[in-house]
Amino acid sequence: MHHKHFLVFFGVLAVILFGSTITLAVKNITLENQLPTLNAKIAGLQSQVIALQETPTPKPTPTPATTGVPILNALYPNFGAPGIMIAISGSGFRLTGNTIKSDFGTFPDIPSRDGKYLGFMIPKPLESGIYYIAVLNNGGISQTLPFIVQSPTANSKNISIKAVKPSFGPVGTKVTITGRGFSKTKNTVNFDYSRIENIKSNGTSLLFVVPQYLVYPCVAGKPCPTNNWQAVTPRDYAVSVTNAKGQRSNLLMFSVTPPKATPR
Repeated sequence: MHHKHFLVFFGVLAVILFGSTITLAVKNITLENQLPTLNAKIAGLQSQVIALQETPTPKPTPTPATTGVPILNALYPNFGAPGIMIAISGSGFRLTGNTIKSDFGTFPDIPSRDGKYLGFMIPKPLESGIYYIAVLNNGGISQTLPFIVQSPTANSKNISIKAVKPSFGPVGTKVTITGRGFSKTKNTVNFDYSRIENIKSNGTSLLFVVPQYLVYPCVAGKPCPTNNWQAVTPRDYAVSVTNAKGQRSNLLMFSVTPPKATPR
């Protein structure tokens, strides 16, 4: 009886052991089949780690123009009626805390988004004339640039221009302005802020030549600009006429184009 129980116990134990051996063998086979995939994943992760280690740390973006004395490059536009919005280009502007200084007033807390431009509205009411603009901040104060304030189309009931022909061309182009209210002599063509004076007319038309340079005009009671010459470059220019009585017309545009290529 005891012998039979021993045989049964031995058989069960053999089945358990044999079954465990089969299970372990199957697991070994499965692991061996997965090894290439696991090795590939490990290699991929190692490549990513190496790539991250070799990637240079990006340099921080520098804060624009936070030091130095402000310097003005140009005013866009540099003439216009009171209330016009202008852009001041230059360098050394602070992101906050800039002050516009001019002989028409002081205007604090003008921000700059990039340290290179400031936006500013010419105040009104304001008399026609030349006004000098500077920028002040904790770096110092800039040099000045002149802005020409022109009253909007005053006296247009007495003088007006209808057409500018041609309406585009390079420096040196002969342009005819037609309209009414022109004087026989001493008319002035206002080309941008520059003045072309002593032009004759039959009363309804006059002729001028697109100048090579713009000249800042001197205004009574104001100091004349020191650097008063600026080359005429391709862009749009406002044109108007002032007659001998001082009456000024409306504005029309003339587009200066690049010079014509000289044939070889």
